Amino acid sequence: MDPRRLFTFERFLPFSPNGIISLQLLEFVLTTTYFKIDGQLYQQKFGTAMGIPVSPIVANLYMEHLEQTAIATAPVQRKPRFWNRYVDDVLSVMEMEDNSIPFLDMRVIGKQDGTLKTVVYIKNTHTNQYLHFDSHHPVVHKLGMVRTLLDRVNTVVTEDWDKEEERETIKDALSKCGYPNWTIQETNKRIQLKVAQGTNKTRKPEESQEKSRGLVVVPYIKGMAERLARTLKACNISTAFRPHKTIRNILVYPKDKIGRDDTTGCVYRIECANCNSAYIGETARKFGTRHKEHQADVAAHCKGVSTQATRASMIGDHHKSAITDHMVDNNHIPNWQDAKLVAKEDNLGASGSDQMEQSGVHEQRRWGIPPRPRLRQPSETLDPHWGPKLGPQKK
Repeated sequence: MDPRRLFTFERFLPFSPNGIISLQLLEFVLTTTYFKIDGQLYQQKFGTAMGIPVSPIVANLYMEHLEQTAIATAPVQRKPRFWNRYVDDVLSVMEMEDNSIPFLDMRVIGKQDGTLKTVVYIKNTHTNQYLHFDSHHPVVHKLGMVRTLLDRVNTVVTEDWDKEEERETIKDALSKCGYPNWTIQETNKRIQLKVAQGTNKTRKPEESQEKSRGLVVVPYIKGMAERLARTLKACNISTAFRPHKTIRNILVYPKDKIGRDDTTGCVYRIECANCNSAYIGETARKFGTRHKEHQADVAAHCKGVSTQATRASMIGDHHKSAITDHMVDNNHIPNWQDAKLVAKEDNLGASGSDQMEQSGVHEQRRWGIPPRPRLRQPSETLDPHWGPKLGPQKK
């Protein structure tokens, strides 16, 4: 049964006019889902709409309708003794041949004495393939994965014999993924220490939380990320790492790639066709829109400038963009065709960069190749610009 049939107009005729309008809007949302793949537009024909917040609510209502109908119409000998549901996972008690049933990540087993025990449930398709220890990820991520597996043993498995068997299974699977023994031993020590202290979570003291100056999330680059974390820790700033490149974001594209001209919130580079200079700009709008504005501005000021006297009179004038200043002052031509996007900035505000571009403020633009950054030597002091934000460094 299609969940959308629960919300037809005729089913809720007794409702108030406002309720009827709301149901009509809900039906419209659930039946008008479109998506594009490889440039082809498709319409979803069955099921709740993908990617909208109301879908989980509708799915939960449908499951409630389905279970009420199924239990009411089930034969007496097949009706469950116990029925409990969490979203779309159901735990029920009924006659079973093997006297066990899986629920979430555990298997509930009935013993001969009438009691129940639980063990870790693993699907038949599970391959024991975990994050490899030699992969380019922070060590804390790898230890966190080990801790998750061992914590599940302590929270899900009820009997000691089953716990030891599951720990051996985990140890064997991790060894095949390159994990040395010290990772499991160290994690076990930390878990036992938490249990001895009477808590399962590590909480920082209130004093250290008050002094913390926030959290910085940076892409993980082995060696560099650790040094950056130590530097920020000296300033009471916490650091979290995220993978820079994964197999998923390299090979998997759930959505069509956005073309160059349709990209928003980006930093771009336009080179000069007559010299080695390059213009670096940013925009929160579509790059194609900003690109056309640059072309129109250059064409408007360079059109009809043929004599040296006319060109000399325009030298030094400030235009909307530094790229126009360069073309007018040097009689050069931009390489429009090979304009490139050099970075994508998701947090670039539309009211920020575009206003600077249109008002002629070029302090954050550079016309010309920027100099190579010089690394700060250990004997040098921190740039004064970072003083108010980082505060005094610990020695």
